[in-house]
Amino acid sequence: MGRFVMLSGPSCVGKGPLHNALKRFYPDIERKLEKLVLFNSRAPRPGEQDGVDYHFRSRQEVEALRGREGYIVMDVRGDLQALDVENLREILDGEKDAFFEGDPFVPME
Repeated sequence: MGRFVMLSGPSCVGKGPLHNALKRFYPDIERKLEKLVLFNSRAPRPGEQDGVDYHFRSRQEVEALRGREGYIVMDVRGDLQALDVENLREILDGEKDAFFEGDPFVPME
């Protein structure tokens, strides 16, 4: 059974560069991680890829997940994000560890 690994901190604290350093200097650890890809209602930023950084969907599509079993939908700085709980379970039931990079407290602000 896999573990849940969280790289947490407020916006612009350096989570991305730290994750990039992990990939570069500890590739054996990085290979054991599977990133949780959340749904997001905002447009992709330059360099972001659908299905890699987020599943980019319209606000209406992400809002519709709120009513479906198995999704946790959060308002994050005016955008909607959703976690597919089944995807998390699948990762944890497999050989890899689920990796989340973000600020889990943003929805509580």
